[in-house]
Amino acid sequence: TQSTWGIEFNSKIEMAEASLLKQLKIKLGSVKRIHKEYASYQKEEEKQNERINKLELENQDEYTIRKQKEVLEEIKVMYPNVKSRLSEAYNDLKNFLDENLQDEQIKDATETLEAQDILSSIKEFLATI
Repeated sequence: TQSTWGIEFNSKIEMAEASLLKQLKIKLGSVKRIHKEYASYQKEEEKQNERINKLELENQDEYTIRKQKEVLEEIKVMYPNVKSRLSEAYNDLKNFLDENLQDEQIKDATETLEAQDILSSIKEFLATI
């Protein structure tokens, strides 16, 4: 049988196994992307705090400072949403690995090792936020 990408598979089982590796890559990518998104909000919050401190030191008008504080609050509002999505993606990847780790297609894949490392670090990260 031939896939849409021109790869030939000898059986439906090989197609399913390739599908497992593809699913693993997608789930791993999601965890990494959402973690990166959380980190970008942290950086943005830090920059915004610095901006507010600078404005306060320069004795800028209250309106400007207040508007910048509103921007800061908008950034902080995003944390629960991103944390929730990261937790969900973490659980999805963890459950996928728990169910499929012994499968020949992904058992020795580099993505599996990377996923296990990511799961470990994300578990620690989620405990701190």
